[in-house]
Amino acid sequence: MWISLCQIWKIEDIQIVETIPYSLFPVPCSLFPVPCPHRPLFQQTLVRSMNYEIARKLLIDQTSSLDNPDTLLSRLQQGKPPVPGQVTSTLLALKVVFEALKTAPNLDRELAFALYQLAVKAQRFFAAGRKAGVDWPPLLNEDLVRISLGAESIFSGTWQTL
Repeated sequence: MWISLCQIWKIEDIQIVETIPYSLFPVPCSLFPVPCPHRPLFQQTLVRSMNYEIARKLLIDQTSSLDNPDTLLSRLQQGKPPVPGQVTSTLLALKVVFEALKTAPNLDRELAFALYQLAVKAQRFFAAGRKAGVDWPPLLNEDLVRISLGAESIFSGTWQTL
């Protein structure tokens, strides 16, 4: 089932609007419901602003596959491309966490482990998939490098770009 999502994040005046499958949305949709009078009965429009708590949860959830086999790491490990919007959500969450923690003297262990997994394991799964003949989307490798740089930025306190 597809659901129309209006994802709005205000990070350096960036605004993104996209449609992704409701069942694959990386953050529980119940947190941000905003009914839309123009939607079909099986859809709802969600508007969400990402803050530190949401960004932190999103990053941790993208590495945990206990409840959701469609996390970023699980999909890469299965040889499947990310869900539309999943990489964008992850990159924006990294930027929000970076901004919130750039002057923090330390990080919590759960977040640090999620950042490590996103930076290292995602690229390992990508390389293993490529070796096994998986036909990855054309820019996925660059997106995974950006995710790694975002995680590195959080650890270093200085935003890294390609």
